[in-house]
Amino acid sequence: AELARSASVVLTVCTGSLLLAATKLLDGVKATTNKAAFDEIASQYPSVKWQRSARWCVDGQFYTSSGVAAGTDLAHFFLRELFGTEVAKMASTFAELQCSEDAEKDPFAAPQKAFALKNAMGKTLRLVFVAYDQFEMLDSFGPLEMFAVANRLLVRRGEPPCFEVMSLAEDAVTKSFGGPYFRVDETLSSVATSSEKIDLLLLPGGIGTLREIHNPLFREAIGKLVSRSERVMTVCTGSAIVAACGLLDGRQATTNKLSFDLMSLFG
Repeated sequence: AELARSASVVLTVCTGSLLLAATKLLDGVKATTNKAAFDEIASQYPSVKWQRSARWCVDGQFYTSSGVAAGTDLAHFFLRELFGTEVAKMASTFAELQCSEDAEKDPFAAPQKAFALKNAMGKTLRLVFVAYDQFEMLDSFGPLEMFAVANRLLVRRGEPPCFEVMSLAEDAVTKSFGGPYFRVDETLSSVATSSEKIDLLLLPGGIGTLREIHNPLFREAIGKLVSRSERVMTVCTGSAIVAACGLLDGRQATTNKLSFDLMSLFG
């Protein structure tokens, strides 16, 4: 509450608005939240002017968005409002993200059909995520969030989760392109000699790709991980690292379109 009161602007994503509502700072304010939790949250804090059909909502200093990915729509709007249309457009183009331009156009406002979910594989797969200095956060945590949601939904129904996740990097703590530091589970060197099978290897892109392409120790470690992996998923320029290892030769692949010609030089 103290931080929100002192802030000139407050942004919330998903059920972050629930935390803000609990401070009473949203009383009488238009706001929104994740539609899957909308009714429950609205009943707990009826003094807030909850907006069901809203991808995001702005009222004074408070900017609230609907669930999870709606936060990127709100961020796009925020950039456009404060820094100009061209800045917002280039940011979304770089991220290859199609953002909603209409706050009231919310495809998730209507009650969603419940499904009898079942883990079709009947088991939990081992996912290994590799980070490196200056990796792109959305490349990494976008897919990981989707997998985490699937895990949570399956576990609620007594099913085994889709994935168990292990994170790796050259160092125990690594810095993302956006600035935040992240502590990983293990270092690359500690698992390089392991023969344990990997069901899915996830390799993000980022500005750090240009350095790692020329890092023989990193390429060697990636090559060993790929050889143990049933499936390999790359996001953005992560594909260029695999290509630089010669592991995409003769295969169809893609990468970030703004970096397409440059990344194509490496494989």
